[in-house]
Amino acid sequence: PTEHLNEMSKYFVRVSNVVVNKGHEFENSVERATGGCCDYGVPQEVVQDAPIRPDCRTPEGCLFCNKFRVHADERDTRKLLSCNYCLLLSSPLAESHEQFKRLFSPILDRIQLILGEIKARVPGLVEQIKVEVEEEGELDPYWAGKIEMLNALELVAVQ
Repeated sequence: PTEHLNEMSKYFVRVSNVVVNKGHEFENSVERATGGCCDYGVPQEVVQDAPIRPDCRTPEGCLFCNKFRVHADERDTRKLLSCNYCLLLSSPLAESHEQFKRLFSPILDRIQLILGEIKARVPGLVEQIKVEVEEEGELDPYWAGKIEMLNALELVAVQ
């Protein structure tokens, strides 16, 4: 139990290190679909045996990389909530609920952990952006394009 508690404490510290304050810039940072990267091209697991392999070529790979950072601001919060919305909207594409859960639960859980840290730093921001994304359709441009593509292919129905 003590070892498990220590591992969980380290994990939550790493999550808090992912979120940086608004305006904090990293040298040579690269904008990504879910946030930013402070050392693009050199992915490393945030934890050993991460559920998703870090990969600079995929948004979900960024979420599990120790080089990944998000700002506690409107822009990066919108990116995360837009990614979350897009994944949930595409759930009918999975063969079953179990397959969707197996493939996407680690990603959705990671997004929620990061959003929880943003909530702690900037009260009200996540809730405000969530309404804008889910109810008003104000998605980040990258994720809006993904949904437009899925809609054009008639794989999802967006109202």
